[in-house]
Amino acid sequence: MKELNNNIQEPICFSEVSQLLKEKGFDVPTSQFYRNGELIDPKRFVDLHINKNSDFAENTFITAPTHSIALEWIRVNFDINIESHVVGEKGYFSYTVYINGAKKLKERFDTPQEAIDAALLYALTNLIH
Repeated sequence: MKELNNNIQEPICFSEVSQLLKEKGFDVPTSQFYRNGELIDPKRFVDLHINKNSDFAENTFITAPTHSIALEWIRVNFDINIESHVVGEKGYFSYTVYINGAKKLKERFDTPQEAIDAALLYALTNLIH
């Protein structure tokens, strides 16, 4: 029987996406944070448990949401639906992105996480003003 990997974590938005989310008004509580662009361990800071961007002094910390929270926030607030799809060719799989049902990015990505980060970046810079 194949050994199962149970060390699975939800993908976190990379720092540029997290910064853009903050600029667009994202203020949902998260348990992970960036400080100066570096993902930090919240256990290092006793007063950080679950906080929102509005809880922090200007640019000290930025929340680091999971992909699922960021995607849902964009869907609910801006009516933009982002999906990652697997594309298979002769045993090789890659991922592509659809935004509101249309393929907006021509690139293919090696992981669904890369595809979602690229789609979030595209939506935050091109579709949400």
